[in-house]
Amino acid sequence: MVEYFGEQLSGFAFTANGWVQSYGSRCVKPPIIYGDVSRPKPMTVFWSSTAQSMTKRPMKGMLTGPVTILNWSFVRNDQPRHETCYQIALAIKDEVEDLEKGGIGVIQIDEAALREGLPLRKAEHSFYLDWAVHSFRITNCGVQDSTQIHTHMCYSNFNDNIHSIIDMDADVITIENSRSDEKLLSVFREGVKYGAGIGPGVYDIHSPRIPSTDEIADRINKMLAVLEQNILWVNPDCGLKTRKYTEVKPALKNMVHAAKLIRSQLASAKISEEDYVKAIKEDIKKVVDIQEDLDIDVLVHGEPEYFGEQLSGFAFTANGWVQSYGSRCVKPPIIYGDVSRPKPMTVFWSSTAQSMTKRPMKGMLTGPVTILNWSFVRNDQPRHETCYQIALAIKDEVEDLEKGGIGVIQIDEAALREGLPLRKAEHSFYLDWAVHSFRITNCGVQDSTQIHTHMCYSNFNDIIHSIIDMDADVITIENSRSDEKLLSVFREGVKYGAGIGPGVYDIHSPRIPSTDEIADRINKMLAVLEQNILWVNPDCGLKTRKYTEVKPALKNMVDAAKLIRSQLASAK
Repeated sequence: MVEYFGEQLSGFAFTANGWVQSYGSRCVKPPIIYGDVSRPKPMTVFWSSTAQSMTKRPMKGMLTGPVTILNWSFVRNDQPRHETCYQIALAIKDEVEDLEKGGIGVIQIDEAALREGLPLRKAEHSFYLDWAVHSFRITNCGVQDSTQIHTHMCYSNFNDNIHSIIDMDADVITIENSRSDEKLLSVFREGVKYGAGIGPGVYDIHSPRIPSTDEIADRINKMLAVLEQNILWVNPDCGLKTRKYTEVKPALKNMVHAAKLIRSQLASAKISEEDYVKAIKEDIKKVVDIQEDLDIDVLVHGEPEYFGEQLSGFAFTANGWVQSYGSRCVKPPIIYGDVSRPKPMTVFWSSTAQSMTKRPMKGMLTGPVTILNWSFVRNDQPRHETCYQIALAIKDEVEDLEKGGIGVIQIDEAALREGLPLRKAEHSFYLDWAVHSFRITNCGVQDSTQIHTHMCYSNFNDIIHSIIDMDADVITIENSRSDEKLLSVFREGVKYGAGIGPGVYDIHSPRIPSTDEIADRINKMLAVLEQNILWVNPDCGLKTRKYTEVKPALKNMVDAAKLIRSQLASAK
């Protein structure tokens, strides 16, 4: 895949440096679909045909499917999503037919994000899957029977949508399955007969570890215990193309935060430790002053220092970048041994920030479950034991933050739900130890210290009791792109009783919402939540946004909060 075809479609616009993750370690600049989609000319045909001319073996043409393109784009909102998807499908159909004419007999149309696009409401699943499957079938409805159509799907539980996968009518489906139990594949032969080729990943390409021949052979044998040998394809669990650091560096350079540059200079001995501390203090002061000028109630210090690398039992790669969430890329740690905290990690910087203001300064930490789920984890002990070790290390940090004068401490559990096992029967045990880990982190603080947590965009209905059991004083959630009715779970059926901060605007977009727009959203939230528990905040951290975007957006948010407070006061 030396050429990407997305930028050759009409109706798409691309940013210069708007990097976000695609999947795995791949970062892309997602397109903005602003108009009708079409294919002015062939996109991958020349390169695929050139490659085919170099070998007598089948050369696979590689395309991204319409549903995945849709789900990984900023989509126009002046027509239904499925209509846009059909337009993309017709454009890809033209490409598929030209690939076939160019001598390509095997064409893969990846639908890695098919399941990712499922609506939160289960009642809407059927309609989504109908048009998603129809879009895929449009792409290859004109090819000969002799042309083999493949598709690829990411790590998922296929039980609840196996019939839709069958309806896609692909000749071969490859799936990212190396990190799951082979028994999950039984859905392809139990209850329904898939009848086409299946290629579960035989090794995990996300790890730098090289599996032995015997190890892969053993995995294949386990698959053959579930699948018939005439349908099994042997392949890695995902594409092997990763970007070199030298390719990504120019684009990332424009996004580098000043503090990140300072850290780099310290690491390369270009500045002294004293100069580094001075520069970071100046950076924190700038962040504090901006928030005070905007009249924000509870401040943050901008997290100029990362604390993960200060924990024992962790190792870090030099250039092993993968996505964390949104547009944030990190080098995930490798947990190789027992975890502990040799010394305070964020206390100095948080206390320094608190000394610059009379307003509450929030200490910011990542929770143990999220650290675990975003790391390569040792496999010589149960995951929950490793999680408890991380929790105890963070507990020490939380207590030192409290002693250092920090009265509001946020322990992010953005990936709590992400770690749920595929088998529903295992959810209860996972949630038990996940909640217990979180509670360990703050079990030693005073009642006067306010504990916050943050969770990413999710459907909380099935884990609301676990969220309540976490016993946080305030939970902020990434909710700006969903319906306010989803918040009703916090007051219907169960009484949450603590503060809730649903995101009032989407930080993943450079767009600046108006005061009226944010006020309208707050009013919609107040139709579902009680006013005494509602916190007004962005839906996630602002590190990926420029100051020119952050300042006006936060000003409008504060103005909207003041407007609603005034309206509520006058209504009494």
